[in-house]
Amino acid sequence: MQDIQLINFPADVQVPVDPSTNDFSFVNNDLATVSGPARRQQDVTKGLLTELGSNPIQPTYGSELPDITASRDLPSVTGEITDSVQLLLSFFDANDDSNDADEKLSAIAQLAVQQNPSDSRQYYVLLSILLASGQTVTSNIPA
Repeated sequence: MQDIQLINFPADVQVPVDPSTNDFSFVNNDLATVSGPARRQQDVTKGLLTELGSNPIQPTYGSELPDITASRDLPSVTGEITDSVQLLLSFFDANDDSNDADEKLSAIAQLAVQQNPSDSRQYYVLLSILLASGQTVTSNIPA
């Protein structure tokens, strides 16, 4: 069996990793995890796209958004979507051990179900969350 070799990137090589959509990035040729507002945005987006109860280790993690959006007329279920988002944010609030104001949830700034202007069959759930630092992170989830 061949050993796995770690790649050492020279300083002038740019690795195409977008830290707003991945768990890691390269900083000064070292692997770094996403932190601050980008981490919180990633957590919320991942939680909204994860079916509630699908993780046996954390059965209260996730949202009902996948079930709601798969089977109903979206404009008529905005209240259920709001309830699902609030449930997920309550999970983060109860399980968050971060003291970083850039990662601490403060309030929902905006929650809307919007129709795609170029395709009337497609909708998005737009969620903007105010962090304790005063910054806002936004997730636009296709439904």
